[in-house]
Amino acid sequence: VAKAGRRVVLYHSCAACSRCGVLFFPSCTLLIGVACIIGGGIVLSQANGDGGSIEEACWTRQKTGNLQFQKARALQDDFDSLQAALSNCRKSRPEVLSLRDCGQLAKDDVGIWYKDRPRRALVEWLEQKFSCGGFCAADVAVFGYPWQQPQNGSLAVTQSNKNTPRDPCFTFLAQELAKRGSKLGGLLMVLQALVIVSVCGALWLVCSPPPAARHGSPKQGAWCSWRSSDDESSSYEDDVETPFASERS
Repeated sequence: VAKAGRRVVLYHSCAACSRCGVLFFPSCTLLIGVACIIGGGIVLSQANGDGGSIEEACWTRQKTGNLQFQKARALQDDFDSLQAALSNCRKSRPEVLSLRDCGQLAKDDVGIWYKDRPRRALVEWLEQKFSCGGFCAADVAVFGYPWQQPQNGSLAVTQSNKNTPRDPCFTFLAQELAKRGSKLGGLLMVLQALVIVSVCGALWLVCSPPPAARHGSPKQGAWCSWRSSDDESSSYEDDVETPFASERS
């Protein structure tokens, strides 16, 4: 009786530990998936919100002259600094077409070199990709990339057109933020939703009750039962019928 009770306790302990171990990893994956879905929604709303706020702030500035949104104001400051650096460079070298030709001469009114501006790379990318100039208002392109025009195609910057204002960059930046935010946020949410569906299916399989054993099938938990050498030998002697035992009977 004591040996049988020990087997039952060991079986239930092993089964409980096994189920807890199997449930741990799917549960963690489920929590990570839910967190990623929430993060994707935050990325989506943040990108769309920033793009809309920048666009609204620039339209307001064109009407009132005031720029309220902090991120738009920071971008406008960088654009103004780069415009001042180009203007100061042309005082010494009137023939230059862009800041890239100025070297150390491209400094704004307070002495900041154009490459030290924190959002210089973003300004250059906007001008190169969208052929725009200025941020909230139309202005010249400070980096001198060709002007992509729907009717005339690519128009190189020359001495005759280097001071021609281009469309402001804020509309293109707002559209790009909305497009990229929607793409990245939506992709993240879809992928994590598939993960959650898979994990929920795995959890259902783990938590569902085991099927009823059929007649003649091995005992449940046989893989998890631990027996000593004495138990195995006694069980073997009880189960195996020897020739001497049949003679005695």
